[in-house]
Amino acid sequence: MNKSRSLRRKIILAILAIALAMALLLYFQRTAQSELAGPYTVQYVIDGDTIAVDMGQEYAVRVRLIGVDAPESADHDETKNTSEGAIASDYMKELLGGRSVWLEYDRELKDQYGRTLAYVYLDPADRDSMAEKKLLSEGYAKVLIISPNDRHEKELRAIENAARRDGKGFWGMGFFR
Repeated sequence: MNKSRSLRRKIILAILAIALAMALLLYFQRTAQSELAGPYTVQYVIDGDTIAVDMGQEYAVRVRLIGVDAPESADHDETKNTSEGAIASDYMKELLGGRSVWLEYDRELKDQYGRTLAYVYLDPADRDSMAEKKLLSEGYAKVLIISPNDRHEKELRAIENAARRDGKGFWGMGFFR
């Protein structure tokens, strides 16, 4: 009887130790991902929410900005491309083209198309230099949160709401509703 009770305690303690180790691993992984990586050079802007970044590999890495969705301008199906998408893309070219950027990752690092998912910063010391914030504040994109990448959802939605209220960009043109 004592042996089975002792074995049960050992099993429970082992399970608790494993659960604690997993929780700590997840905590430290999330903390590490909130730090910025870079600097990397933007090779070119693909469209209003996707860029190609030189990360020291043989080819430029496609980076999809987390938390925003700009109108299409580079879709293979040209019927999906809009003049608003070209405006958003031009804005991103002006903002990021050829510049150094820093990346902040969230929980998922890749999307279904193999693109790296990241928040993009122009200045690692200035959290307001996030490209997503700038795009939203000008009214050239809407918030698009795809779980579990939701670290900055609250502040991105506040910026979108202010742009909508002020009639900025596509909100003022009636493109967004």
